Amino acid sequence: DVIRQLEEQERASKSERYIALQAARLPDQLLDADVLRRRWSSRNGLVADSRLLDKERKARMAWSEAERQTFVERFLLFPKNWRKIAAGLEWKCPGECAYLYYTHKHRLELKPLLRQHQARRGKHDKAKAQASGGSGTPRGGKGPASSPVPGRASEWPGPASVGRP
Repeated sequence: DVIRQLEEQERASKSERYIALQAARLPDQLLDADVLRRRWSSRNGLVADSRLLDKERKARMAWSEAERQTFVERFLLFPKNWRKIAAGLEWKCPGECAYLYYTHKHRLELKPLLRQHQARRGKHDKAKAQASGGSGTPRGGKGPASSPVPGRASEWPGPASVGRP
């Protein structure tokens, strides 16, 4: 009887030990004071003083007179193509070019300048085409002037359709 009780106790202890070794250990569920003091805080882009931030940004983005002149020249060549405009300005990125445009377009009178430039350019292209013996249409127009081989104007697709499916 005593031996049977000892065997049962041994089996029970072995099974408890087996379960204890196989089961995952849970950490203590009590938090220490350090963990309780930590708080997550998010400012979500909060700007305490927007005027100061704007002054700092303007100081970083200062444009010299030569840079503004280059900007205007490149803007007339590539209207609102900020990447191409910024490519001609060594220390400016496309975002800074766009910012200058939208904050100074009235002071720099960019829209009237662009209209004048495009009108002059249109007249210049027509005069150049007529002087070269063309039909008066700018490059890419249909006719003998746009064909690289004389007499084969119908086979030449012209720049308008090149690269398009």
